[in-house]
Amino acid sequence: MLLGRLTVSYKAAAIVVNGKPIVALKDEQSARNVLESVKAHFAKFASHVGELLKEASFREKVEVKVMSIPAEIYAPTEGEAFKRLLEGGEKPLYHKVQRGEVAIAIARKYGIKLAELQRLNGGRDLNKLRIGELLLIKPGKPLLTVVTLHQQRVQEKLPFKEERKLAPHLPGGEVIVQRKGQEGLKEVIYEVRCENGIEVSRRVSSERVIKEPVSQIVVVGGGLHGRH
Repeated sequence: MLLGRLTVSYKAAAIVVNGKPIVALKDEQSARNVLESVKAHFAKFASHVGELLKEASFREKVEVKVMSIPAEIYAPTEGEAFKRLLEGGEKPLYHKVQRGEVAIAIARKYGIKLAELQRLNGGRDLNKLRIGELLLIKPGKPLLTVVTLHQQRVQEKLPFKEERKLAPHLPGGEVIVQRKGQEGLKEVIYEVRCENGIEVSRRVSSERVIKEPVSQIVVVGGGLHGRH
């Protein structure tokens, strides 16, 4: 019978990723609201990296189209659609920092190395955790990739050089520090790229010396007779 081959379909505003509809809502505005919420979510998570240089974007080609959609991709609310986009592949795992917790203990709790915890939370000072702060333990697999570009300002030490002077009047082998070296300081501005809140690359945008290092001067005895 012809009736047996008929399927129920209806039109909705679909979020289309690289040509494939993945979630649909009742209207275009709702779909666009959800996309903006996803951008804002990951931009906020990466905010510790530094100032956002430009509006967050998607790595994939993302469109909103009114079209006939299969019933299983329809989301009745914006909240449900947001959750599907974030957790559709695999749900991310976060840890909420409690009083007295340290980074290495948190890493051990979840069976990961401290270096991996730092990579997942790049730009965050794991030596200065705040109560209530969220740390990413496992990134999950969102259905979209949000790209954010940040400007990060850091101060880095400049090592001092050592200058050696030969002093023939001093016994051979005698070493005297005539002037103690002092480290300098520079400000480095990095441009950091994050995908879904995780740092994927960085480059130096500019550098500025704040304090020049002071060379250490060492006098070395060159006399024929050493100390007895």
